[in-house]
Amino acid sequence: MKKTLSLVTGLVLSLSVVVASAASMQADTMMKTDTKMMKAKTGVMVGGALMTPDMNIVQNALNAKTVTTLVAAVKAAGLVDTLSGKGPFTVFAPTNNAFKRIPKKTLASLLLPENKAQLTSILTYHVVAGALKASDLKNGMMLTTVQGATLKVKKVGRTIWINGAKIEIKDVVSSNGVTHVINMVLMPPKEDGMMKKEDKMMKDEKMMKSDTMMDKKIGVMVGGALMVPNLNIVQNAMNASNVTTVVAAVKAAGLVDTLSGKGPFTVFAPTNDAFKKLPAGTVEMLLKPENKEKLAGILTYHVVAGAYTSKDLKDGMTLTTVQGQKLTFTMKDGKWWINASAMVETADVISSNGVTHVIDTVLMPK
Repeated sequence: MKKTLSLVTGLVLSLSVVVASAASMQADTMMKTDTKMMKAKTGVMVGGALMTPDMNIVQNALNAKTVTTLVAAVKAAGLVDTLSGKGPFTVFAPTNNAFKRIPKKTLASLLLPENKAQLTSILTYHVVAGALKASDLKNGMMLTTVQGATLKVKKVGRTIWINGAKIEIKDVVSSNGVTHVINMVLMPPKEDGMMKKEDKMMKDEKMMKSDTMMDKKIGVMVGGALMVPNLNIVQNAMNASNVTTVVAAVKAAGLVDTLSGKGPFTVFAPTNDAFKKLPAGTVEMLLKPENKEKLAGILTYHVVAGAYTSKDLKDGMTLTTVQGQKLTFTMKDGKWWINASAMVETADVISSNGVTHVIDTVLMPK
């Protein structure tokens, strides 16, 4: 009887130990799970939402109520896919209040499809390649933006300014970079000058009377896009829907870096319709890798060293191309003709590294 009682007591004690051990293991597992979930949920609060590092820059921004204007601008500029990409990027994100400092008419104009290029220029001026936290930013540091111009960092104690814009919220970490929320929209040098001038005109009640007048001050419309002087020849061409064939040809010939260089260059850019005038199959043949040299010869026959606006051209003038042969210019019925075969449809498209004239026929070297 005593042996039986001892055996039962032992079993009860062993069972208690097993139950206690299982409970302890379950508690440990729950704690670890909770810790992982808490880590996944950590982040920075922006506009009433938690910005988490498992979401990309755009996804986080979409949840923040204080940057809805910026999100709308990113969508209008077609930059959602870019800023959702691998990166990493550092984005200086203006708040809605920052955008309210811009005249309403100017902001509304920037969001129009025809001003997409200018809007893109302004937005990419807020983006730097690489993930830079506040601790990486040093006083006096110059940052080159995706747009091409630079930003200057001013740091006093824990406060940081970017070109005069104060960082309100630092180190919003996303899966593809870092965002710093700022209290002012940053304007690239040329756009900044235009905005200040427009502000003055509004105060003086001398607003521009038409979008055409604004376009003349900013750039030239080509293929539904505004060609702006702060972008280079290739960058502007890539935004124009009616010269996509010549852009593809420039890429195939390996001339992107050349025509994006310092220059200056004068480019006579054939439209898509100009390429359609060539015999069937010609374009496809020229774009093949084995014909790269021939394609480059044709394209460089459309390029002259130096920046020649229409005012610089003279009737009967000849210019030597980068390819080596010459082009002859004649004036007929108020239009410039090249080699008596190609008419200039859109003149004086100014870029940062030269001038482009859009033409209606592909020029062929002899």
